[in-house]
Amino acid sequence: MYGLKAVLIQLRALIGPDAFIRRDTTKTALFASDANKRMDEKRYAQTARGLKDAGFLVQERDNYLLIDWPFSGYAMFFDQLKTRVPDTALVSAHGLARIYARHEGRFTPQMLPDARAALRCWDAGQNKALVMMAGEALAISLRTGSPVNSYYLPLLLTMEEQAR
Repeated sequence: MYGLKAVLIQLRALIGPDAFIRRDTTKTALFASDANKRMDEKRYAQTARGLKDAGFLVQERDNYLLIDWPFSGYAMFFDQLKTRVPDTALVSAHGLARIYARHEGRFTPQMLPDARAALRCWDAGQNKALVMMAGEALAISLRTGSPVNSYYLPLLLTMEEQAR
């Protein structure tokens, strides 16, 4: 299962079939739902608690919910993605991935908006946009002498899987 489909299935199991769950179009979270409008208060409180217990951040915005991961959720996702990458992946990987692999990487909470944007491109199969983002971030890191954004490497190494 590619992209964030497994996460979507997990959310569907937690929220149930009555509410919509979609990628967040405001780009401030991974997903949005109208579960808060489709449930009575008691059921919604249980659902929100279940989402939080499963590691999601839930924020009410206007008439819908924003559902996202905290920093630790993103870090865990990127780490798990790395484990899916075969040892031979760098041999045939995009040249940018090979450059990322040669440098020290880091992922900090301040990088979360960029990491979310990169993950959304990866999930949507927007490989050109992902490569452009990764290239710009790499150029900044190399110019400033700082470690590269570590989340780009697993995304670049697995982006071909995203072709749908």
